[in-house]
Amino acid sequence: DMYKKMLFPTKNVDINPETWSITEIVCHLRDIDAEINLNRITNILNKKNYLVTGIETDHWATERNYQSQDLFNAIRDFAKKRMELTRLLKEAPSSVWSLILQHSFLGRISFSELIQIIVDHDRLHIQQSNELIYKKMEQLITHHAPTDVAIEAPFFGKNVQSMLKLGRAQGVAIAAAMMHNLEAVEYAP
Repeated sequence: DMYKKMLFPTKNVDINPETWSITEIVCHLRDIDAEINLNRITNILNKKNYLVTGIETDHWATERNYQSQDLFNAIRDFAKKRMELTRLLKEAPSSVWSLILQHSFLGRISFSELIQIIVDHDRLHIQQSNELIYKKMEQLITHHAPTDVAIEAPFFGKNVQSMLKLGRAQGVAIAAAMMHNLEAVEYAP
């Protein structure tokens, strides 16, 4: 229970890991960036539109049949869109961060608050992914009754953010093993 509290600290959000799969989460994040976040940020930076319309997107998972899509292609496409969004934000003038926008659900918010909403949305889905990984590890451990668990050791690449996210997923898997008193052994990729 202690490990669960460390890995999933959010108490005020009801996350049901049965709702979406990892593939559906990645597809959702990809489409949010491609169709909403990039357009919003671009329009704001180009001073075309300071009205931020709240858009309900959860139904996309079913309508777009996310579950049938290829996870690795979705990850690749999401990474491309996120890098584009990150580039836009890095290049944004400092004056834009205090710019006041009008959000259709939230009223007046600053540009920095809009970015915080994006970050919080991502964190929610990262937490949901961690819950899914933990639950799957628990199922595998219960079903197969291993004596120890092998985890691929992290490799050091160029993308620090990817390494950190991989480390979180590995940490969730290790925590599940520890909850069952199993040693998690790392091996080289």
